[in-house]
Amino acid sequence: MNDYIIQMKVSELKPHPINSTIYNDNPETLKELVHSININGLLEPLVINRSNMIISGHRRLLALKEIGWEKCSCRLSEFENETIALITLNAYRVKTESELVREAELLKVEFSKQIKKGRPRKGEVRDGKMWSIVNVSEKLGCSQTKIKKLLSIKKWEPELLDLVDKGILSVEGAYQEVRLKYIVGENNTSYNTKKFKTSFEQLLKRYNPSFDIVFDLLMKHYPEEKENKS
Repeated sequence: MNDYIIQMKVSELKPHPINSTIYNDNPETLKELVHSININGLLEPLVINRSNMIISGHRRLLALKEIGWEKCSCRLSEFENETIALITLNAYRVKTESELVREAELLKVEFSKQIKKGRPRKGEVRDGKMWSIVNVSEKLGCSQTKIKKLLSIKKWEPELLDLVDKGILSVEGAYQEVRLKYIVGENNTSYNTKKFKTSFEQLLKRYNPSFDIVFDLLMKHYPEEKENKS
């Protein structure tokens, strides 16, 4: 089916149920959108399916209802996978890390469904689980590393994502908390030693202290070693 631009009654348009499970309401963004539409009109048609369900334009629909529009332009389209389409059409949306991880979780499920079952044919290459992560990363325009870290945070301590969204904690800081607590363990001396060496090297490179300063600090921390040297 080709895309068609049609006029629809605003009252007949329905939000897609997936949308509210991914994205949070933002009153400030809605206020700005209402202002923009009042001045410039509706610059981009809403995207809908045959059931009059919104695939792209949920915030625009809320704005139109608040302004009091009775009709609006819509692009009638058909999609192979509406979940993937809905997320793809929100590619340029400014998102919180919580919204990003919810997108990743849904895409991971949808892409995993597309992996063929059974034995591969001769010469056929399958990436299995990694194929899913790679495609999720590409679809969201986000690194695989960040996606994996966000999924780990969501799995072990999802409440940390709220702190990340508020800017209280970075993604890396939250990930290191769950990694140390649940993945490598707090008593993993090899990990702690490696982390110390990395941090110590970074401090040396950053401040470039003299050997005497470093030696004095070591002697203060290990006074018994000073006695042994005497």
